[in-house]
Amino acid sequence: MYKLILKSLRSYYSEQSVSSVLKQEIKNVEILYNKALYRECSKFVKRSKALAAEYEKFYYHYELINWEKIIGRGL
Repeated sequence: MYKLILKSLRSYYSEQSVSSVLKQEIKNVEILYNKALYRECSKFVKRSKALAAEYEKFYYHYELINWEKIIGRGL
């Protein structure tokens, strides 16, 4: 029950911070990559990189650059 409440609260507050949004986007990138949906994956990376740059979230920006390199090998 406790874990379910925490999961629900995470979901509720997830849209309120840029870091939470970027974490979700990176998870989406990973899922799409694992399903070999590289073009869709690339779109998520591009959009997320712009968001990370806009809000100066350099850690996420760096991680997204790494995903670009990985996706480039998959295409």
